[in-house]
Amino acid sequence: MYGFQQYKIIWPANSPELNPIEELWRRMKDRLFQANKEGVLRTVDAMKDVTKEIWDDIALDDELHRESHTAGSDLGLIPRFMAVRCEASWFVI
Repeated sequence: MYGFQQYKIIWPANSPELNPIEELWRRMKDRLFQANKEGVLRTVDAMKDVTKEIWDDIALDDELHRESHTAGSDLGLIPRFMAVRCEASWFVI
């Protein structure tokens, strides 16, 4: 086809830009690290309890919800990333 170009890019299968759960895991790890520095994580049960609390806090976190709908955040940019790739006919292999 004349005038049609197909671009192929190599994109990691677990690309954080396209996987919002990576941001959630990062936040959980940061908070667990902080709890460990504070000496809260002395037992496995304590770690389980703190992990559940962190998960609940993140799930209800208004900041995270706002960020996921803000164009300036990584999470908010995901729809744009996908739209640009679709328009350019980029294929992830």
